[in-house]
Amino acid sequence: MHLVSTNCIAEVASLPTLTTRPPNVRIRRPMISTRERVWTTPQKIMGNLIPALFAVPFALFGLWWMSSKGQIMGPGFIIFAISPIVGWFAMNFFGLYQNRAMKRSIARFLRGVRPKVCEPMYFVGIATPKYASLLDPHEDIGFLILHDDRLEFFGDHLNLSLNRKDISNVDYRMNPHSLVGLGRWIAVEGIMDKHRVRLQIEPREKRTLLGNLIFSKVVKAHLKSWVNEKESRD
Repeated sequence: MHLVSTNCIAEVASLPTLTTRPPNVRIRRPMISTRERVWTTPQKIMGNLIPALFAVPFALFGLWWMSSKGQIMGPGFIIFAISPIVGWFAMNFFGLYQNRAMKRSIARFLRGVRPKVCEPMYFVGIATPKYASLLDPHEDIGFLILHDDRLEFFGDHLNLSLNRKDISNVDYRMNPHSLVGLGRWIAVEGIMDKHRVRLQIEPREKRTLLGNLIFSKVVKAHLKSWVNEKESRD
C-alpha cells in the first residue's frame, strides 16, 4: 500500500464522464495550474520507441541474412525469430519510460494543491471506455485515492471521482498490454443516475510491466474489500 501525505487547498473536478455522462451531474470548476505536464505525446512515443530500438535490428538483420544468402531456414531465420522475444523483454523493462520521475512530479503537485490526504493510494494509468490511442492505452496517469465515500483519480490531466455507493463491480478486463501477457485493466463498474459507468485502471507502481501485472492482483483485492466494506456498513 502506498501512501502520500499531502498539504492544502480546494478540490478539483467532481464526477467524470466514464461511459456516459449522467444527467444533472455537477462538475466543479477545474484547478488552474501553470505547471508543466508530464504525460505527453513524447513520453508515450518513447515508451514504444525504446523497445523497438532493441527488437527491430534483430528483425532487419535476420531478413537481410535470409535475402543475401537466399536461405530462409537457417541462422537468418533464427535471428529474425529472436526479435519478438527481445521486443517482449525490452517492452517489459523499458515500456514505462521515466515512470518514476513522472510519479514524483505528480506527487509534488498533489502535495501542493490538496488537503492532507491519509487515505491509501496507488500510482496508476487510467482510461475511460471511449478512449483509444495507438501510442499508449493509458489516457492519463496519476494517483488512485480510496476515500471513505468515493474513489478518486488525481491525474496529470484528469481529475475524476466515483462515489463508493455507486460501484457495483470490480473485475479484470483485457487491454493492449494483455496481448503480450504484460498487463490488464482493473475495471471499476457502477450505476450512476441509471447510467452505466466504468473506470479502467492499470497499476504503475512497479518498475516493469510484468511487475505491475502481478501487483494488479493486490490492487484489485484492495478495491474489492473496500467496496465490500461499503456493503457491510449499508
